[in-house]
Amino acid sequence: MKKEYVVISEGFAELLNGAQPQAVAVGRGVDAATFATSSVGGARVVAKKAAMKRSFAPASAKPRPVSTRVVQLTDQELAREKRANRLTGRIFPVVHYFPQVVSLPGSDPYGKAVTFTPAKAALQPAAGSAIRAGAASSVNIEVVDAETGSPLKGIEIIGFATKARKNPFRVFTDAAGKAKLAFDSVKLTELWASPPHTYWSAGKSNVTAHQTVRFELATWQQTGNRALDILRNRAAAQVGQGEGVRVAVIDTGIGKHKDLNIAKNISIINGAVVADDRVDVQPHGTHVAGIIAGAPTKKSGALGIAPKAEIYGYRIFSGRNSGGSNSDLALAILQATNDKCDVINLSLSSGERDPLVKAALKFADDRGVLVIAAAGNHTATEVAFPASEKTVVSVGAMGCRTTYPKDSLHALRAVKPWGTTKTHFIARFSNSGANLICSSVGVAVVSTVPGGKFQAMDGTSMACPAVSAIAACLLSMEEHSEVLRMPPNKARSVAMRRLLYTACSSLGFDPSRQGKKGLPS
Repeated sequence: MKKEYVVISEGFAELLNGAQPQAVAVGRGVDAATFATSSVGGARVVAKKAAMKRSFAPASAKPRPVSTRVVQLTDQELAREKRANRLTGRIFPVVHYFPQVVSLPGSDPYGKAVTFTPAKAALQPAAGSAIRAGAASSVNIEVVDAETGSPLKGIEIIGFATKARKNPFRVFTDAAGKAKLAFDSVKLTELWASPPHTYWSAGKSNVTAHQTVRFELATWQQTGNRALDILRNRAAAQVGQGEGVRVAVIDTGIGKHKDLNIAKNISIINGAVVADDRVDVQPHGTHVAGIIAGAPTKKSGALGIAPKAEIYGYRIFSGRNSGGSNSDLALAILQATNDKCDVINLSLSSGERDPLVKAALKFADDRGVLVIAAAGNHTATEVAFPASEKTVVSVGAMGCRTTYPKDSLHALRAVKPWGTTKTHFIARFSNSGANLICSSVGVAVVSTVPGGKFQAMDGTSMACPAVSAIAACLLSMEEHSEVLRMPPNKARSVAMRRLLYTACSSLGFDPSRQGKKGLPS
């Protein structure tokens, strides 16, 4: 059975092994791997030339190609390649990474959140029709705007017949805001209305068959963006607001939005670099960018924590249900470092440790870049990779019960014990452990999504950019300008981590749950 491996060029390997870099170029490598076995001679090369904007050496220095090749090998072929000693330090298993946002609804009685995983995209049913046919019972649904009473089309209705929240029944409202949900039980233990954007979700319990259920959904503007407001009392309240700081968002892409001003937006997919890429294959990357630097053009927008920070977007996901590869993630980390980004935000994780990305993280750390990553959404007692790396600031998710409507799906994330305020909690889904550094708001966080819309999301994916934004705010403050101006070396990244930790305070939880440092704000 063949398995996928990434082979990196000699120039790439030299960089990751700590060689003094010359000019760097991502592209098709002239030193592409030569294999001992002819059976892999037709391996697919996936690389495309692209010039880096930053050079570590004079312009006259000859660029060393930085490229990747994806090959398929059996265990026997891999063993022959290793015996030939042609690929020492240059071949790695393919590893995929996924955004750490919690889907809605997203928890079972044991607190294990449902995270984004590779799968075939679910087919959206026609408005007003149920997915499951032949069911004996049904309820009629009406969904309207709470303020105007106008019907709301395209609202997903989700019903559960058991407390375990398995095998949901689904339907979408039609143009009249109505739907009929069929199910095969006497009653529904839970019934939820989950809007794609603009509105808060709402739920009802113990809904019996053959009745009409009316949902009146409130917009998030009516309550404000209270989750991020928790962080606006210290660093985020300063006049700097991230000005002069570059933050890299390596994610699903950043779509067009009136409240986002993106300095650079590229994609790196299968090693191919596309400039000026403005595609978000999910709403995820756009949401992350807005948490950091959302800058409303009018009062109704969602204000980010560091609205004056420069956002550099790097898309490494090819589609909605595909994972980002470790080769593309490593290339994006190199690209962001060479683009002189000060902070790299990684709202993603993998189920396994990855030596290729680990080497890329060291590359960034050695050149003065602060890397911040999501701890993961698996209710695990260990932080997920890459947040688990010592040079990376790992971020768990917390929430506050006053930041969302009591009947919304976000309430599912709240579990005891409460913090010192009696309203703060560590999110049900958030990973924890001895190597967790800090926590931030990751429940009911309202931010930008493509198409000029706004949506509330949950996940360590949301907590991570909140910390990246706080770091940008600190670095933009005049009293910390000497840190931002330090030479691009390891001492700089250490100094930035220490500066971030000075802004942290305890939430009243055990350090393994809230992180060693607590909440940066």
